[in-house]
Amino acid sequence: MPTFNSIKRGIKTSQIVLPVFFGQVDACIIQRYAYKTLITHNPQLGQKLNTQFNSPGFLLTIIVFRTNLEEDIQKVILEVSDTITDHTQGRQMMMLLRMSRFSRFKPEYLNNIEKLYEKHKVMEIRLKKNQ
Repeated sequence: MPTFNSIKRGIKTSQIVLPVFFGQVDACIIQRYAYKTLITHNPQLGQKLNTQFNSPGFLLTIIVFRTNLEEDIQKVILEVSDTITDHTQGRQMMMLLRMSRFSRFKPEYLNNIEKLYEKHKVMEIRLKKNQ
């Protein structure tokens, strides 16, 4: 298991990836969507950097209805979410929100988040022991 001398956080994708590109840090963790967008705009980054690991996919956002929301309004929202990527404006909105699609919720969608969280807790404990 690798150990880390330091961990830095960044807000902008470029603040996270460019230090790796210029050899200032060894690695970074970034959302796949952000990385793909960055290398689309700067193909040189994609040529020099390698993806070593990909986490399993997981939900970033969940949309919920209040229990007393009128059924016809729920129906409209669900219809729009099912067809949003069929329209240019819908695809643009999804891109702005950094979303690739909407899916109807299934409880098993939370499994990968739970596994990732458990791994994080284990790594955090190891990191604290090494400090």
